[in-house]
Amino acid sequence: MALRAAMTGHRVFTTLHTQGALSAIYRLLELGLRPSFLAGHLSGIIAQRLVRQLCPACKDPVQVPFLFQRPVSRPQMIFQAKGCPACEGSGYKGRVPLAEVLLFDEQMHTWLFKGAPREQGPERLKAQHFRSLWEEGLSRVLMGQTDVAEIERVLGAPPFPLSNKDEGCHGGAF
Repeated sequence: MALRAAMTGHRVFTTLHTQGALSAIYRLLELGLRPSFLAGHLSGIIAQRLVRQLCPACKDPVQVPFLFQRPVSRPQMIFQAKGCPACEGSGYKGRVPLAEVLLFDEQMHTWLFKGAPREQGPERLKAQHFRSLWEEGLSRVLMGQTDVAEIERVLGAPPFPLSNKDEGCHGGAF
């Protein structure tokens, strides 16, 4: 019904439970919507998650000599949760949103009309300069708003190695 409303010129906002913006397309197709109906009627898809924000009173600085398997010219400062009376010992106070936004241009509509082949999905996202939830989360880590452990708790294992030792990112170090 939502798609029919969109096809008649109505602006429709709806929710769908998926892992991310790209998987929302495949979920709509799995629900039986035809690619030719979706193409031209989707303006964008937003996937979002809330992560806990580090407590400003006690966030603990950590210097790391590498980021994303690349040495940095000078150690990078990130933060991790510590815990204090202000945050009741959790190390976190408040939440901050992570979002990935997939906008539909003519190339995206053409790809969708062709059935949105899964093997072409990542290259379509790259052409869109798409920023994933993990990339958004890591930028929030670099801004000192949250830590890697929280991003990993919410999003699961990272889709790429975070350290040159391939040890993962538990505890906020990578």
